Amino acid sequence: MTSVPTGLPLLRRGAGATMRDGGCFVQVAGYLADGHSWSEYATSVHPVIRAAGIKCNDMMSAAARPRLAPLAGDAAGTGPEPSGVAGQVLTVRLLAWVAQRVSQHWSHRRLCQNAVNAALN
Repeated sequence: MTSVPTGLPLLRRGAGATMRDGGCFVQVAGYLADGHSWSEYATSVHPVIRAAGIKCNDMMSAAARPRLAPLAGDAAGTGPEPSGVAGQVLTVRLLAWVAQRVSQHWSHRRLCQNAVNAALN
């Protein structure tokens, strides 16, 4: 895991209107990808990472949420999703990666599993 860059907007539950308000995992990842995006629908983040990141971010407590911030840098630039079989394989690999990385940050792995399941639905 990388360190959190100085000046990175704080993670919060739900989308923030401005960077000053803080933002969700995907808003921060999108901003890190291109330096200007501020959307919870950032296309620079793979759809699986986007869905799991939003669910995990919103399910975590405010005290635990800052531990997700370094992962936003890892998620930046993972989209757009390729199509066809290659895209399906990438989606499965990314889902496994997200589950593994996020589960390292929670003492209750069942919560992580529930977040991943919710992201798939």
